[in-house]
Formats: sequence, C-alpha cells, structure tokens
Amino acid sequence: EGLSKHAAYLRPRFIVYMSGTIDALLGGFDRQGFRRAYEANIVAAKSGGAQVIVTLAPPTRSISWNATLAQLNAEARSIATQQGAIIIDLSSQLADADGMLCAKFTTDDIHLTRDAYEIWASEIRRAMTRDN
Repeated sequence: EGLSKHAAYLRPRFIVYMSGTIDALLGGFDRQGFRRAYEANIVAAKSGGAQVIVTLAPPTRSISWNATLAQLNAEARSIATQQGAIIIDLSSQLADADGMLCAKFTTDDIHLTRDAYEIWASEIRRAMTRDN
C-alpha cells in the first residue's frame, strides 16, 4: 500500500524498480511468492501513472547465485513485459564471456563499483528519454 500511496500522491513520470539481489538470494527463491510480490510492486508503481523502468538483477561472481538470478530475472522480465514496463538488462555490459560479473565492476563479487553504477545510470537516462 505504501508504494501505491506515494505514487498516487507524488505522481512521478518514472519509477525505477529492481528487486534486491541479496534479498532474493539469501531469502531463497520462491517462484510464486516472488511473482506475486514483484507484480504487486509494479502495479503499485504504475498506480500514479508513472512509466515503470525495471532493472533486472545483474550477475554476480558466483555460478550458483547466477543460476538463481537467471530464474528471478526470467520471472521479472515476464512480469515487466506484461505490465508494459521498460526493461534494463545490464548483463551484456557488466558480465564477462562466462556470464560472470566482471571483477572490475564489483567490490566483493556482488555489489557494484562506481563504474558499474555509472553504466546503470546511463541506461536509466536512456530509458527515460526513449519514445514510450
């Protein structure tokens, strides 16, 4: 309720949304629970008329975590597409040839560096200025 209340009151043009990588990985991946919560958040974000920009969770430097993130991102992409959200997938810019987060873009195998955040910010700006 909080997100829809704020979206309706503030009426932003855009809301950028990404599910937390750590929350998803440490909390375990429950496909149905994730889908319900993710879809509810996207619908709430749209309630004030905002264009939602969804960023898929970037890869990590862990093979097993990346396998879970692939499932999470597939669900997120499906929901975002159904809800008419713009989708940002940073994998092609942040991952190496093996699909792992490039070492230069992480401080600890999960969290992003300033350079990675600058790439993400650039993609958000691009999404906000494209024809919707």
